Amino acid sequence: MMRQSDKPTYLLVLPWPLSSIGGVTQVVMNLYRECERSGKFSPLIMILDFAQSAPAFEVIDGFRCVRLGLAAPANDGWSIRGMLAFARRAPVTMWRLRRLLSSLRVAAVNAHYPTLSIVNFLLLRRLRLLGSARLLLSFHGADIRNADKQGALEKRLWRWMMRESDRFVLCSDSLRGDVVRLAPGSDAKIATVRNAVDIALVKEGVGVAGNRSSAERTRSYVLNIATFEHKKGQDVLLEAFANLADDHPSIDLVIVGRDAAMRPRIEQIIRERRLEQRVRCMVDIAYADTLRTLSSAMLLVLPSRSEGLPLVILEAGALGIPVVATHVDGIPEVIERDDLGVLVPPENAKALEAALRSLIGDADRRARLGASLHAHVASAFSWDRAWAQYMALVA
Repeated sequence: MMRQSDKPTYLLVLPWPLSSIGGVTQVVMNLYRECERSGKFSPLIMILDFAQSAPAFEVIDGFRCVRLGLAAPANDGWSIRGMLAFARRAPVTMWRLRRLLSSLRVAAVNAHYPTLSIVNFLLLRRLRLLGSARLLLSFHGADIRNADKQGALEKRLWRWMMRESDRFVLCSDSLRGDVVRLAPGSDAKIATVRNAVDIALVKEGVGVAGNRSSAERTRSYVLNIATFEHKKGQDVLLEAFANLADDHPSIDLVIVGRDAAMRPRIEQIIRERRLEQRVRCMVDIAYADTLRTLSSAMLLVLPSRSEGLPLVILEAGALGIPVVATHVDGIPEVIERDDLGVLVPPENAKALEAALRSLIGDADRRARLGASLHAHVASAFSWDRAWAQYMALVA
């Protein structure tokens, strides 16, 4: 076990490796940094690794982590066999978890993108073995919506888990209805802590990527950064871009994202529309390289069908890049005025095409939008402000 801190521990829980690309991982990393800066708690990231039966400590890129497998009563759908397997493992699992939490003097457990594995913490609480540790569930969008799509018995587990937790932290006010629908009567436990951005860290990341020996793109491009999945609307974007591509032969489209089920379909659309020379897909690239690509973009376009509060819009603001996005969920909580960006209805390729045309042809307007968004993000979306809100929930 790594050296113990003399401070109580703030435990951030992630259901995937720290190397996983995506906004939720970046949120956890930034909260870790703010926790460390504040000095009240010692931060630690728990990575749910089902191959790890006993706690395994390590330092990953400067972040103190512990890997531990916590089984859930219904990982892949409800079954009697799964419940029996969970019941057999539960005593040993909770004994190890109890020892770990006690040795670290955990004051708060903050689960991001929570899964039913969090049941283990709540069983400890029911057995009066969790001490006074606060339990916060941080929802980011797809997590709470996926929970609401589960079967009846899984939903009962979710409702029990949410009833036993102390607070629910939402990255966007737009998620409140999803939480209340899954767990009626939970309004009093809900708090919104919007995602944020460290502007200095974003610019530092651009510099790190810029020092690498990679060929720079010389053509102008509009950029989409999103996982290759249906809810991100990249198929709508391709339709809009295909309709304007011939009128703007010097402008390309770059799509940067984590690999997922929609990628083959996106690549098929590119071939069908004969856009192979105009559209480039960059899959699973490093975070610093993503920032570098963003910093050189003409504009960022996010045609999502649903969202939480996308971190990439804040990162665009940090770099002064103008944004075209859909008017869904948490996006209007950032692009709240016309001078901060252009919002269009989801699933509307014609409206998206018109917005792209208007900005591609107006460099002055792009500059004004980028500057306004930068000032807004700098004043309203800082991580120290977000961390102070978390601390108010833990106090």
